[in-house]
Amino acid sequence: AAVVSEIAAWQFSGLPAGNHLAPGWFIDGMIESPMDFAVGWHHWDVMPDGSLMLAIAEAKEMHGNGAMIAATARAALTAHCGYRLSPKQVLMRVSDTLWQTNAAEQCVSLMYARIDPETGEGELASAGTVSGLIAGPYGYRPVIQPGSPPLASELDPECFETTFHLAAGETLLGFGGGLEQEGISQQLIGCTLRKACQSEQNVLSLLRREMASFPNRHERGIVALSRRK
Repeated sequence: AAVVSEIAAWQFSGLPAGNHLAPGWFIDGMIESPMDFAVGWHHWDVMPDGSLMLAIAEAKEMHGNGAMIAATARAALTAHCGYRLSPKQVLMRVSDTLWQTNAAEQCVSLMYARIDPETGEGELASAGTVSGLIAGPYGYRPVIQPGSPPLASELDPECFETTFHLAAGETLLGFGGGLEQEGISQQLIGCTLRKACQSEQNVLSLLRREMASFPNRHERGIVALSRRK
């Protein structure tokens, strides 16, 4: 139990705190796990060219080795995202690392996005059960087509990729498959996001209140990037 507590403390101390990535841009994330440890993570940074990056991931394995698989994926992402690669190329590098570093299955769902803070233009790639929405004061729209296999599930996995535009007053939200497993629908998430954008409330605070009535039997991972008006 003491070892598990140490692992959990190490995991959560490594998660970034919500902050302003650039003028007018605020990002935050959360993980709620029914276990003492997590099998997912979120990450963000400002790249050397000034673009903003964000990522969210979760391992398919829900037990202790899932935490180690997630840590391997995070290390791989950190190593590769600094190069001039497209989001899909970053995902493929992470998948290759997971495939080559262990004979056992190391499947991970991952969303990775890069955004130009001057224009709000972005590109995104995802694999596995991670979903994504963009919401504003007037509605919301999905930006990810879930259903592709997770990374490292096969030698050359398929992934979803797209471009998007985040306008002033809008929020990009990425979230793990645990929310759907809990019965938290995309409609509830989208409507809560829209409400947060209309009232300029903290997105994650409002989502936490809406999700409080649902039993926490699956890990809930969320990352939210907001472009202020």
